[in-house]
Amino acid sequence: MPKERLRATLSELHDELKTTPAVDDEARRLLHEVSSDIDRLLRANQPPATSHVGTLSELATRFERDHPSLATAIRQVADALSRVGL
Repeated sequence: MPKERLRATLSELHDELKTTPAVDDEARRLLHEVSSDIDRLLRANQPPATSHVGTLSELATRFERDHPSLATAIRQVADALSRVGL
């Protein structure tokens, strides 16, 4: 069940990114990279080499003022990652 919730949370993050046009290219690239890594890990059912929770937390803090809903979506992904041990 936690992995299904993680997949749903990632989907919500993707939806939020689509509706947030003012995100800079670097942040958008990092978010897509993290998302792709998580998708790959879930499919392979392997433990990650490194955790993305720290990167996601930093990005959430960066977006808190200008894009609070995006920051919330990012934090939800970080929390979901922690719950499934990724």
